[in-house]
Amino acid sequence: MASHDLQEPLRTIRSFIQLFKYSLTTELSKESESYLERVSIASDRMRGLIQDLLSYSRINIKEFSPARVDTRELVSVVLSDLTTRIHESKAVVLCEGALPVHGEYNILYRLFKNLIVNAIKFVSSDTSPVIKIKSFKNGNRVCFTIEDNGIGIPEEYRETVFEIFKRLHARNEYEGSGIGLSVCKKIIELHNGSISIDSNPDGGTSVSFDLPKTKQE
Repeated sequence: MASHDLQEPLRTIRSFIQLFKYSLTTELSKESESYLERVSIASDRMRGLIQDLLSYSRINIKEFSPARVDTRELVSVVLSDLTTRIHESKAVVLCEGALPVHGEYNILYRLFKNLIVNAIKFVSSDTSPVIKIKSFKNGNRVCFTIEDNGIGIPEEYRETVFEIFKRLHARNEYEGSGIGLSVCKKIIELHNGSISIDSNPDGGTSVSFDLPKTKQE
């Protein structure tokens, strides 16, 4: 409710920024233009945060209708939707085994998309991302790992990165609101699983999580 209510005054702010620009009869000084640009950027960032918060709040048990999900096909759809990003970053994504699971397709799509986007995003500027997706059965669960060759996460932050709006880097270094891993954790917990991160000191991160095995398997 708060997220919805925040959108209306934000739309008003954005509208008046545009009206103010159109109503000017004289050119602004460079300093005034800079101030106006900062207001515009801040409002855009606020809109992004509100949308992310809405996305987070919508992951709930009421909309949970689990069924058999072919995760190999799901990953293919995610990669297809990320075609431009993968091409621009020269990323290589290897799906070395994605076993079917019992879960909610739409939110599992969001889970894999968030993790793959993070793996593409958090790399050194001179590195092309390489991402490996693996899975194996463990009792009535399917365990997944998504490995990358990125910048890694210091050990002291491997738990706190799952907190909502938690960022480890400045926005001018890496884009994002800091909500992606929070969403992932909520999705996994909705499937009665757990998620964790392991990272090498020299770089590279491995995200591990588990999902229910399909009833047919």
